[in-house]
Amino acid sequence: MRVTVMTRGRARANDYTFFPEPPADSWWRAYGSHTSFEHPTLLVESDGQAGTWRLYAGGIPSRRRDSQATRIRYSCVLDGGTGEAEGVGLARALVTAWLVEDERARLGRRLDQWAGEDIVDAWYLTDTTRPGPDEVAHAVAAAVDVTGPHEATPTAEATAPWPWPGDVVVGSLAADEAKESLRTLVTALLTGTAAGAAVLLNLLDFGRWPDPSPDLVALVSRSGPDVLILDPHSATPSPWPPPRRRRRRRRCPR
Repeated sequence: MRVTVMTRGRARANDYTFFPEPPADSWWRAYGSHTSFEHPTLLVESDGQAGTWRLYAGGIPSRRRDSQATRIRYSCVLDGGTGEAEGVGLARALVTAWLVEDERARLGRRLDQWAGEDIVDAWYLTDTTRPGPDEVAHAVAAAVDVTGPHEATPTAEATAPWPWPGDVVVGSLAADEAKESLRTLVTALLTGTAAGAAVLLNLLDFGRWPDPSPDLVALVSRSGPDVLILDPHSATPSPWPPPRRRRRRRRCPR
């Protein structure tokens, strides 16, 4: 398992970069037309039984601010094997915490305990001051508290094959049932019992969204309180609740 964290320092020159170093493949940029990475974005991809997965969890707020008084954020990128219990447990715990706004803010505060303002600015001075891979992985694990209320190893029930396309919960992301549905799908991707992707985007324009790729398991849109799940066998996404029709106002005669 590899863990990298993107953030920035206070100084203008200390712009956003990954620590300990950028991933070899910036795969998340493929979603750039449909999401702003400055805001909460969650991406999980898996090749299923082939054995690998990757995760992007962005828009995690820091209490630190840059020289322009703009709030700084964190993005965590993980990749690992479906058979690595420790990596799967960390990824699941990160997703579970990220899905709840208050918990996502807590993630940022706990990362701030590791990445303080002076410490982060020092990382830009020389390569020797940068945190190593083990330190970064430990910091993320501590932030999500994998030894706390989150399970480090998925249960047999949680790793059961994802029942797609049946029994899909579509509704408000604020509902526990919807969150559990998404967590079950993510677990299936991380453990290799499903292949494809589960993504939460914030700039979806359904009129311009291309036909779904055959390996896209589910697409969840987080525009406002609504959740959308895209059936890979359908070329038309179906939002829920259905959009309201706007009534045309009649102009009063003068």
